[in-house]
Amino acid sequence: MPNESINIQALTAEAVGHFNEGRLAEAAVAAEKIVGADPQNIFGNYILGQNHLGHGEFQRAKACLEKAITAQPDFIEGHIALGHVYQANDQKGAAQASFEKALSLDPNSLDALVNLGKLFNDGKQWAAALSYLERALSLEGELPEAQFELGECLREMDREEEAIIAYKRSVMLDPFQAKAHHRLGELLKDHRYHNQALNSLEEAARLNPEDLDIARDLAVVLGIAGRQEEALHYTGFASQFVEMYAEGESDFTLVGHKRGGIELSAEDDDPPRVYKNWR
Repeated sequence: MPNESINIQALTAEAVGHFNEGRLAEAAVAAEKIVGADPQNIFGNYILGQNHLGHGEFQRAKACLEKAITAQPDFIEGHIALGHVYQANDQKGAAQASFEKALSLDPNSLDALVNLGKLFNDGKQWAAALSYLERALSLEGELPEAQFELGECLREMDREEEAIIAYKRSVMLDPFQAKAHHRLGELLKDHRYHNQALNSLEEAARLNPEDLDIARDLAVVLGIAGRQEEALHYTGFASQFVEMYAEGESDFTLVGHKRGGIELSAEDDDPPRVYKNWR
């Protein structure tokens, strides 16, 4: 029986308010009080489960979410959160079952549709992923994650022009996705839209300056654009070599590079000399 000396309704309102505003630590404190008074409380266990999931405590998250679902079997958000726990533990079959249960409770659940699309993308089941993602986007087109996953799916299905459109929509809706900018830049480069590719890859590098793959692709497009000094900088970073500066005023041309090294030649040297920098 719930502890009637504690105002569970007020605590629930407090916990849900904190949770909806992204204040997970404060929400968890209130949720602990709720489940202390009422161990089967749906919202208390759900919020604690989400908090444990965010901290990588998957078994504790699973236990809390299962309590919430047991108390209310048609709790869609609980099934979706449990699916995320299984995903984090690489239990793809259990994750799929949780998302499909949520979808059976609400065939228009955007969370369930997008998560199933992502799950099938991860499993390289492109046709199934495409079906779920298109269903989600037919209900709500302004979903940046769904547009990104659609781009991933279409790219793998060799429908690259359509993938470009999906990636563009994704970054328009959420411009802070380094991975989406990178994917877009890669395809634009491959299709020789070099100026657009440069813009996308520069933004990807700004958002994630430590990513070596972004740096490598950006170096190529900078070289095509004639920005050789910047291209060499990113080539060097991507190759993880120790940068050093040559003496004199000569411009340098990239001769070749590989993982761990770079070769440069001074344009004004006759015969040309090659400067190597190996790590």
